[in-house]
Amino acid sequence: RLGDKALSKKYLEDGAAKFPESESLMIGLINYYINSGENVDELFKLFQKAEAADPNNPSLYYVEGNARAKLGQDAEAIAAYDKAIAVNPTYEWGYVGKGIKLYDMAFAISEKAQEEMNEAKYLALVGEMDKTLKSAVEPLEKGFELMKEIDLKKNIAEYLKNIFFRLRNESADYQAKYDEYNNFIANN
Repeated sequence: RLGDKALSKKYLEDGAAKFPESESLMIGLINYYINSGENVDELFKLFQKAEAADPNNPSLYYVEGNARAKLGQDAEAIAAYDKAIAVNPTYEWGYVGKGIKLYDMAFAISEKAQEEMNEAKYLALVGEMDKTLKSAVEPLEKGFELMKEIDLKKNIAEYLKNIFFRLRNESADYQAKYDEYNNFIANN
């Protein structure tokens, strides 16, 4: 809080070394590494340690997924979100994290497609983007279903609305889903 990040890091590392079973010190150090972007290898060692100490805590896997997503480790991020879901199938954040990661991956494919001049390659990228968007639907809908807070549900509905808007010409079901989420956002 005083702004001395080097001293904060030292205290957290010293504390974690002296009290390796302290979950709060481990979480503090994980948060430090995530926010600073430092020592990524150590960060993932800490995740392994925390997950071994508390294997039934879905939020550890969720935070690991977020860290991996931030580093561009797409497959590893999705695997971490899947672990969060496996540990607790009613943990909405595992679904939301996975769905948003897939959505972001589809957006990255879309940007790549926009730069492609070869029509066949462009169409292949568009197909890959649509497939990735479709894979984001199930986790986002499950996260939407489980989420209790209305403002967060609206955020999830926005992702779903955008996906179904993109896909609406493929089927009447997609158009109906677009209308459903668009109405939810408008009425809440």
